[in-house]
Amino acid sequence: MTSHVRRPPSPPGLPLVGNFLAWLRDPFGVPERWAREHGDIVAMHAFGSTTLMLFAPDPVGELLVKNEASTRKSPLTRGMSCITGDSVVTITGEPWKRRRRLLDPAFRTAQLARYARIVRRHAERYADRWLAAPPCDIHAETLEFMFDSLVDVLTDAPLGAEDRAILRRGFEVFWADFSSREFVALSQMTNGEPYRRLVTPRRWRQKRLLAEFDRIIGDLVRRAREAPGEDLLSALLPSVDRDGGLARHELHEDVITVILAAQETTAMGLTMALDLLARHPDVWARVQAEVDTITGDLDDLAALPYTDAVTREALRLYPPLWGVAREAIAPFSLSGYSVVPGMLLVAAAWVIQRDPRWWGADALTFRPERWLEHNPSTRPRFAWFPFGAGPHLCIGMRFAMMEMVFALATWARRLRFHAESAPPALTTAVTVRPRHPMSLRITARTI
Repeated sequence: MTSHVRRPPSPPGLPLVGNFLAWLRDPFGVPERWAREHGDIVAMHAFGSTTLMLFAPDPVGELLVKNEASTRKSPLTRGMSCITGDSVVTITGEPWKRRRRLLDPAFRTAQLARYARIVRRHAERYADRWLAAPPCDIHAETLEFMFDSLVDVLTDAPLGAEDRAILRRGFEVFWADFSSREFVALSQMTNGEPYRRLVTPRRWRQKRLLAEFDRIIGDLVRRAREAPGEDLLSALLPSVDRDGGLARHELHEDVITVILAAQETTAMGLTMALDLLARHPDVWARVQAEVDTITGDLDDLAALPYTDAVTREALRLYPPLWGVAREAIAPFSLSGYSVVPGMLLVAAAWVIQRDPRWWGADALTFRPERWLEHNPSTRPRFAWFPFGAGPHLCIGMRFAMMEMVFALATWARRLRFHAESAPPALTTAVTVRPRHPMSLRITARTI
């Protein structure tokens, strides 16, 4: 007698490619339709493999918390190590726990307060820049803003123009490579291992850039040792010097990958927040009214509850990561379905965070007030998870929220944003991104 294996529903698909082409054509609308038509857990088939798509908070909790030890990072995430090396972003298990523990001191509350001053300073500088020369692409501008802020968070030491340009260009190249079809396909199908051995112009370029990054970061570490400051590298030096601490190459890999990930995701969060505020001048006016009640520096997040709500609402509607993916490494049960090693599971943040079941009939409306009106304890715990969840919750979550809130508050004191075109078309590969340059008109605020 054989036991019955319960299988999740699956949308109709094509031979061999299964549901993959349907998802590729519309990675936002198609999964939303699958959730409506087939339920909270849907099997997507492609090229002989099965991916479970999770469209409800409870299965997300089961995956990212209850069964965390039975999974590892997805092939796409692990594949990033082929370019930047192993880091806290790409590894799993005991190696990840060790690296996370050693990095924690750099992201404690006392450190974040120091970083906040840097973010505010750059937000002021970018306000001057935008008023002097209105930008053609606000997403490109927020990427630069995040780069400048993160580099100055990384080091108090002066960084020469040439080295700063190398880092900026390097991060642009690496992210373009992560989003390339070559990288995505190889990572998904082979964990990216052949990518390590490829000899192509792209790989030579990556290796040259990594050698330059290694030189620059090594020099910054040396200067942080000679004159410790309030920067991230100085906060990490005790973790390098202790027994069993971060090795030199581990420090370099973590610095590169954390900054790379933080720049891309936080810039996208800011981009969509500004676009939403440009389309909702009443919301921007309320942010400005809140900021006007504060005298002196903007250094207390607790004094900016509405600006914080705006940030959370923007991340709800437009999570920079479409979903959080894990690969099973041991069998387990998820909401009554059997998960086997090698199976990919994706917690679909984009779908869950827009679902009326958790967010009401106005789930697709930009309404920051919902964060102030609603008791969070009555909403499912994993109805909002733009930074992931469980033990692998993004180490930079509080830093990213702080950056976004203080940047928006700083700009609210001086600027107005105006939308002059339709909402942007979006695409997703590794992250959600605008398909085309995004133009917002920026004017000085009149009081």
